[in-house]
Amino acid sequence: MAAIDWNVSITKKALIELLLSSGARVDFKDEDGSDALLYLASSFCSGVGIIEGMGWLEMLVDKGSNVNTSNNYGITPLMHIARCGGNEEFNYLINNNANIYDKNSDGKTVLMYAACDNRLDDYKVRRLLEKGAEVNARDNRGQTALYYATKCNISKIIKAIVQFGGTF
Repeated sequence: MAAIDWNVSITKKALIELLLSSGARVDFKDEDGSDALLYLASSFCSGVGIIEGMGWLEMLVDKGSNVNTSNNYGITPLMHIARCGGNEEFNYLINNNANIYDKNSDGKTVLMYAACDNRLDDYKVRRLLEKGAEVNARDNRGQTALYYATKCNISKIIKAIVQFGGTF
């Protein structure tokens, strides 16, 4: 079976669809443990995945990508999308059973990634907290989501975390 070298580009969508229909493996991982879904999710942070990103996401999940995949550092697609993706992509992953409680190898939670949402929006933080994410979970350095929100200086997110009982 062929592997997908995931270099997200709208002009390559037809090629990716052809490879997938020919049996390419969506779960193939590179030396860092990243697969196609992780590359797509990380592309939102560079701005590449934003155009038609939802279509790519649906296509990969429909073809069998594991929404809870992680790389060698414990980073999941939901972590990337929480920090850089849109609310639609975020909801799609959650609605497809992405684990909101995952931690990466540094102990950072999905909520900590959402606390530095580059869209300056508190929607993802509120959604995670409403679904039961632990507001005062600590990473390996002892930091909480409130620490990350203040470090990124996003007042809406700081207020949301405090409203849910967040502390340092």
